[in-house]
Amino acid sequence: MEEKRSYYAIIPANVRYDKSLSANAKLLYGEITALCNDKGYCWATNKYFSDLFGVSQKSVSNWISMLVSKGYLFVKMIYREGTKEILERHLSIVKQPMEEIFHTPMEEMFHTPMEEKFQDNIKEINTTVNKSVSQSNVKQETDELTDEIRKSLKTQIDYDYFEDNFPEDLPGVDALIDCMAEILVSPRTKINGNMQLRTVLKPYIDKADSDSVKGFLDHMRGKPMRGVKKISAYWQSAFINYLREEELIKLTI
Repeated sequence: MEEKRSYYAIIPANVRYDKSLSANAKLLYGEITALCNDKGYCWATNKYFSDLFGVSQKSVSNWISMLVSKGYLFVKMIYREGTKEILERHLSIVKQPMEEIFHTPMEEMFHTPMEEKFQDNIKEINTTVNKSVSQSNVKQETDELTDEIRKSLKTQIDYDYFEDNFPEDLPGVDALIDCMAEILVSPRTKINGNMQLRTVLKPYIDKADSDSVKGFLDHMRGKPMRGVKKISAYWQSAFINYLREEELIKLTI
């Protein structure tokens, strides 16, 4: 494929001095910024970068995964209409990248010893969310908006599918819907200890469907809750991480 090379590459300070990134990942970031100047996103494949830098496609995939997991890049898959066949991958620069978005490795987040049971966690999530809403001074318009968002999310994830096939999971589905609604209503949400803009998180929530919700609930069943002070916040981080991890798996194209 032909790419324009006349644009300048930009590597901001938070990327340049991020010690968790390899030098090649930073160089790749700069190249992606240059390619984004044409259409606002980069559609180059891993093979293109592999040929450009003289490395394996696996290495390129690893570098992109680093940049996405740190919140410096956002990836969007373009599917054939009505199917899950990937036609193209778009890489975009996160306009206000947060430093150290992922303080805790995903393995630590999901594999810490626990005592609480899954259903107890769900009850606590619902209690926490409801208490937060009842104690807040949110205007009536915001409450109505939140209700509309919940209704929209139920349609998006095919709530009837869970009612018909997995009624035992409905408390967890309801809790997750509340968590997603909070993210979509709040201008910023703390994910893994760092505040992230709604504009950064919304594209991930938009991708949630019945498969990802069921997969997440199965993934979290029996997961650690020891020491967690706010279960709803923990689930918000865990679900965003889960969606990001699913997206990273697709970066091999």
